[in-house]
Amino acid sequence: MDGPLVTLSALNRLARSRALAYGASAALLVAFGAAGASVFPFATGMPENTGVYRPPQPVTGLLPDKGIPVYDLLGEVRTRRSGIASMDEGGYIRVARYDRTETPADRPEPVLLAANVRTLWVLATDADRAELRETAAEFVAAARVAIEGALASPVFAREYKPVLEDSVARAFSEAWNAPATRDAAAAVLRIGQPMFRGVVADDLRPALLERLTPAIWEAARGSAANLLEVFSRGFTLDLVPLEEAVAGALADERVRKGATDAVAALAATPQARHLAEVMATELVHRLRTDDLFTTTLGNLFGDSRFSAYLAPVGPPALQLARAAPRTLARLEEKADLNSLAADIFKSQARGLSGYVIIYMTPEQRDRIAAIDPLAPVTLGTVTPAAAGGAS
Repeated sequence: MDGPLVTLSALNRLARSRALAYGASAALLVAFGAAGASVFPFATGMPENTGVYRPPQPVTGLLPDKGIPVYDLLGEVRTRRSGIASMDEGGYIRVARYDRTETPADRPEPVLLAANVRTLWVLATDADRAELRETAAEFVAAARVAIEGALASPVFAREYKPVLEDSVARAFSEAWNAPATRDAAAAVLRIGQPMFRGVVADDLRPALLERLTPAIWEAARGSAANLLEVFSRGFTLDLVPLEEAVAGALADERVRKGATDAVAALAATPQARHLAEVMATELVHRLRTDDLFTTTLGNLFGDSRFSAYLAPVGPPALQLARAAPRTLARLEEKADLNSLAADIFKSQARGLSGYVIIYMTPEQRDRIAAIDPLAPVTLGTVTPAAAGGAS
């Protein structure tokens, strides 16, 4: 009888151990599921919009139905991905936060920022920016001396300059005619028309009137004198005084100052900045994809005949390469690349332009505005009813 009892007892222990194993496996599956839900917060479906916003004014380059990453600003410079947003055809920005809260209590300000390196710069601390500025200045000084020496060399003028100039001219022409650049330029012209209309009305008109009346009389006298030669050389109008009057008005100090002020005001607008960013992105994209340009540039940097010119650039370049990621991307010895920097670098590498939304405190927003007044665009809250429903 002992044999069967021993066997039954062993089977019971085996069953209990299997039950424990199954229970442990189930617990592990639950844990993995919870971890997956935290990593992929929309795995069970997109949540309803948690907030509806509208920019205080139209934002150049902000396109409907294009994903806008959403972040929370943690502490002074760290960020955490917290949602996704998009703008509809009506100009309303609908945000879906991972935590399904409308607005974080400790970060009540949703701020729209361009997805470029400039945003990483304004988010850096004052000390980090000062360090990077000093490091960059050392690199620029060394690079200027090296480049000037290399560009003045006969080797560059003979073997590299013609090819590079042709590539840059071709890339510039293609970039300027790109649809994105033309749209950005049209936005600059639209906002610039009222400014230059004021220059014409307030400065050019009085300067022209001052010169026009005496010029008309002078032209009339010259034209009358030409009547005497109508049978020999034919009659001609004397328009030289009028041409001189217009040229003099355009060169008037008031017109020059008004035009300078208008150009300066136009250059400080978000539209002008967006045009510069789009143009630069398009230009770099075309140069990067130009096989002849990249091959020539690679040959240039690998040409041992230029090593003497480029050698002094090495140490400051290495120092800048170490400082920039640490300052802009918060890449430190025991820290991962933050998701905001990763998204911006990915967008820039693909030649794309876009925006991000960062929830922050009013003090953090004011600090960014003090560095770059045009950078932050605080989004105004809109009720779902006013936006036609939040879902």
